[in-house]
Amino acid sequence: MGIEAFVTVFLDFIMLWWAFHWGISLTVLVLGSVMVDYYDWGTWEHPQNVLQKIINFLMAFIWGAGPYFYKLFRFKKKYNRFTWRLAFLGVLIGGGIAAMLVFQLIKEVLNLLL
Repeated sequence: MGIEAFVTVFLDFIMLWWAFHWGISLTVLVLGSVMVDYYDWGTWEHPQNVLQKIINFLMAFIWGAGPYFYKLFRFKKKYNRFTWRLAFLGVLIGGGIAAMLVFQLIKEVLNLLL
């Protein structure tokens, strides 16, 4: 396996990982508390030992920022139902565009190095 093949696999992994996170965030937007409740059941609010901290990190790594922004916008009292969903959609679109730009930047840097 050459270096070009490794770079291709690496870029595919990054692209799939970000697409998965965007899909999870979109599902959180559509289903709301159903998805966030499953996330909350798998994490600890205040982890006390290393195992709990590792599990919290893995859940955040796998699920992405969707549940975090859901809680941020949903439970602030200044947003009504329509406003927080619109703000969440804005964060989702902005994050998707930022992920695409960062991916293109990484791709160009790796192509320049090869």
